[in-house]
This record gives sequence, structure tokens and C-alpha cells, in this order.
Amino acid sequence: HDVPTYSTLVKSTVTKLNIMGMVTADRVVANLTSTYRDEADAQPSIKLLGTRFENLRVAGHPVKVDLSVHVLDKYHQHRRLTDAYSKDKEVRELFGNDHVRQHYHKAPPEVARFLDQPPPEDGTEMPSGPVSLVHTLTPEGKGIECWGHVIYIEGFGTIRFGEVSLSPLTRSVAMIHVNLGCPVEGDLTICAIEDGGSSS
Repeated sequence: HDVPTYSTLVKSTVTKLNIMGMVTADRVVANLTSTYRDEADAQPSIKLLGTRFENLRVAGHPVKVDLSVHVLDKYHQHRRLTDAYSKDKEVRELFGNDHVRQHYHKAPPEVARFLDQPPPEDGTEMPSGPVSLVHTLTPEGKGIECWGHVIYIEGFGTIRFGEVSLSPLTRSVAMIHVNLGCPVEGDLTICAIEDGGSSS
């Protein structure tokens, strides 16, 4: 008999983003396409194709964002991702690339509390923590230092980009999370979506 298949698309788009003039973008897009087959031990296929930043600027400086959407989409089921962790360097780098590993101990406290210690390069078991879609952030201009997917600006706050939480049945995305640490305090999340699951 035919196995029931369920498909959903969850999409969040913010245009003309402006957070206190410090974080701006023409467009921020988060996409999750989930397909689930109602079979024993089935896991949903969840893809993020089309997720992106357009004309992102921090403190007025253009920031080039190199995303790893293709890595998570290649291993779009959780067991595929965990199986690939010990074999595929791109999967391991979701949890911290060489630059983050070398500079982690220098991160200021405002960054370190949001940046997990990168796992050892020879680890075989995938960590359970969140990852980031951001492979690299490259600001044009001086005065902005990046720690993986995190930027800290004294007098403004901490900005995290492209965080993804992973589990066997769901993936959730938060494209921008700002923890303000200036005269204006508070937390702000932009383009946060979640999908996946089962029919039960």
C-alpha cells in the first residue's frame, strides 16, 4: 500500500531590517521544507534551501556571509547527519571551524557564553548542541571582529547569526539573535522558524 507522505513549507522573511542602525539588511529569509513518510522509525527530511541574508551590514560595514546551507541540506535527515559527522569535514565544521578552534580561548565573555567549545578534530560522535549556518563572516572595514557566527560590539551588544537547533524530528532556525548590552537592554530574534516531526 502507499505510504502517506506529509510535506510542509515554513518561511519567514524580513525586509528593510534596521536594528538601531547597527544591524541592517535588505532582506533576511529563513526557509524550512519538511517531508515526512509515515513509516516505522522514519525521520523527516528537512531542507533550508533559499535561506539567506541580502546586503547585511553591521555598524554600517557590509558583511559577506558564507553559509553552509548545502551541508545541512545534503544530510537532510538527522541520522544521515550523525553518520556523516566522523567522515565529512564540512559537517564537523558546523560545530566550529579551525579559526574558531584557534581563537576560542581569546573570546570575550560576552561572546564565549554563546560560543560552545569546538569539539576535538578527531571526535567521532556528533555533539548535541546547536550549530550555525554561518561558515564565515567577512566584514568589509576595520573594527568588527567575528568569532565564528558571533559578533560583539562594545556599547551595543552581541549578535549571533544563523543558529540551527537539531534533533531527530525537528530543525529550528534563528537567523539573527541580538542580546543588547548598551543603555537599551533586551533580546531580539529575527526570522525564527521550526518544522519537522511525525504524524503522531
